[in-house]
Amino acid sequence: MSKIGIISGNGDLPLCIGKNLINKNYDVCFFCIKNFANIDKYKNFENVQIELTSFSKILKLLSEKEVSKIIMVGGISRPSINDIAFDFSTLSLIKDYFLESKGDDQLLQIISNFFLKKGFPLFDWKKNCTDLFSSEDNLSHIKPSKYAINNMHKGLRTFKIVGTADIGQSIIIQNQLVLGVESIEGTDELMRRCESYKKGGGQRNSFKIK
Repeated sequence: MSKIGIISGNGDLPLCIGKNLINKNYDVCFFCIKNFANIDKYKNFENVQIELTSFSKILKLLSEKEVSKIIMVGGISRPSINDIAFDFSTLSLIKDYFLESKGDDQLLQIISNFFLKKGFPLFDWKKNCTDLFSSEDNLSHIKPSKYAINNMHKGLRTFKIVGTADIGQSIIIQNQLVLGVESIEGTDELMRRCESYKKGGGQRNSFKIK
């Protein structure tokens, strides 16, 4: 079975996915990103610490660990261009990654293509870890109202339009009217901004797509 390298940022999701795959008899190695992944959480599993300063070193470690496919999961912040070690592999990525302003989805696609060209395709963990996802339409005792459901449908229709522009991940809707769409300010600022736009009564819902 293929060995999976999980390039791990912060949060519990990388470890959750890794444990799930290990239970399915996959060979897994965690590549913990320094200053983001909590290395102590991975001490009982095969792991190596990496830094987002040299993609050549990351590629070398992937080869040394005999990884055939990778997963990139967990939160990180974009490294400063001043922190990057400009080796050959990194330079081949710099022209697409840093020299133009791109959204998160485009950046992820660029990095995914970079690893693919180097012989490390992405592993479809969602397809292989279906038991990590809920199969229920409603998980709470209180079912959403028809207003909330209508807002949800309006949100999904809106995301199909703005998603192609890679603008943001969140949207706030009231009475099927879009109060705000997240952009560079982030979700918290979106919520603060929309506070003054909401109307009395009605149903207001926020959605986040990941």
